[in-house]
Amino acid sequence: MSGNNESRAWLVSVSKTERETRCPTPETHGPALMREKLAEYGRMLAAREALVAEAKSAGLSEVEIAKLTGHSRNTIRGILGRDRVRE
Repeated sequence: MSGNNESRAWLVSVSKTERETRCPTPETHGPALMREKLAEYGRMLAAREALVAEAKSAGLSEVEIAKLTGHSRNTIRGILGRDRVRE
């Protein structure tokens, strides 16, 4: 019988974990948290663009930057194009 109770406890635990994964709570996915995550993402993108521009200024080709960053050449060209517009 104890094995049956252990199995039942495990199923309840798995069920609870699945429920938490499928149904996020406001604490884990609320608007305030999402705003902070998006703000952090914006800061990361700004740093990425500065780094790509710095690499190009240092003499790296767009193809090399794309390979090193894992971004497409079009993404690198777009970043560098936005940088040129800002100047």
